Amino acid sequence: MEKRNRKTAGYDNPYFGAFLGLTFPIIAFLLFWVYEFSDQYSLSEYYDTLFNKSQMSAVLSLSVLANLPVFFLNLWNQRYGNVKGILGATFLYGALIILFKFF
Repeated sequence: MEKRNRKTAGYDNPYFGAFLGLTFPIIAFLLFWVYEFSDQYSLSEYYDTLFNKSQMSAVLSLSVLANLPVFFLNLWNQRYGNVKGILGATFLYGALIILFKFF
């Protein structure tokens, strides 16, 4: 295994990966709202509609898919610390999805 560059080594830690893993699904959720529903609902109305119709788990499941490209880019660049954080954040979202689905 070759030694990593000092510039990229600072961004290879689980905390930065968790930040990425928590941020990208939020961005995906907002982009989904902008492209599909921003002309019909405000963001707070859309959020309330998701809770009232019990669709929050479905939308969160789609939003978490935004972690896939981030995960694979970090994996291919051998930033395994980031990969651990992204996986942890994805599991956290998974627990949240289960809570929304069944409770």
